[in-house]
Amino acid sequence: MIDERRLEVLLKLARHIQVATEASEEALNAPEMLLTSADLARLLKLDRDYIKKNLKFLKDLGLIRSMGLNPKYYRFDQFQYKQLLLETHEDEDAQAFLSRFQSNLYQNAFSPPSF
Repeated sequence: MIDERRLEVLLKLARHIQVATEASEEALNAPEMLLTSADLARLLKLDRDYIKKNLKFLKDLGLIRSMGLNPKYYRFDQFQYKQLLLETHEDEDAQAFLSRFQSNLYQNAFSPPSF
């Protein structure tokens, strides 16, 4: 189960990355418009390691992609976001959806691959 604080951080991270991605696309895909984990930590006034942990969760979810090696810039994946919305049940809130996804990730991590 995802606690309220983490849910709030995940939603804020996704929104900041989405806004930066839109700005980057308007500026003809200028990578300097994208955000790094350090930028996001400063914006949210949180520990960088905590931000990285949540970025990994969003990346595993498919909502964001990292670009570059040093530093890593994060880009929002609008197509994957729309796909995830299609999978969401109408009566499901964001916390229930992310908890269900986290549960699926855990199950898939420890189950043998299907061929």
